[in-house]
Amino acid sequence: LALMRETAERGAALDPADAHAQLMLGTAYFARDEVELGSQAWERALALAPNDALVNRAIGNQLPIALGAERAAQGVELVQRALSQLDPFHPPFQYMSLGIPLYFSGRYAEAVAALEKVPEPWLEVRIMLALSAAQAGLRDKARRNAEEVLRLEPGFTAEAWVDNDFYRPGGSSA
Repeated sequence: LALMRETAERGAALDPADAHAQLMLGTAYFARDEVELGSQAWERALALAPNDALVNRAIGNQLPIALGAERAAQGVELVQRALSQLDPFHPPFQYMSLGIPLYFSGRYAEAVAALEKVPEPWLEVRIMLALSAAQAGLRDKARRNAEEVLRLEPGFTAEAWVDNDFYRPGGSSA
């Protein structure tokens, strides 16, 4: 994590007006539990490039994880804008970015609908599908995705998955 922060800081120092460097700097700060610095870097990234689809999508996707579920609605707005207005011809795998803030905003059925648009769902997509479907009361769909998670990762446990996440969620998602 030290190398991640050092590299991100060096990139941001080379060009403080580079929104992508600020995006990565914010991510590096969150990885080291420096929430205020991470939040400031992401705010700079959005201010520097308000119409950059990648910046909007990446921050919107991770906002509720990094700063708490109370920021999920803002995350949904950023990702929806990125996908529908800023990059309307985006590849379908990017719907994963919408599923996460939808889940954290309690919009579980919408999260399922977004995540089901991912053409070849990888492990994290299957995890989020299982969680979203369970919360939406879609038991069969939740079970099928949970089974697929275990097929893809036989030793999977929720505890290990959460422990492996370098974000330290804030607010009500902690």
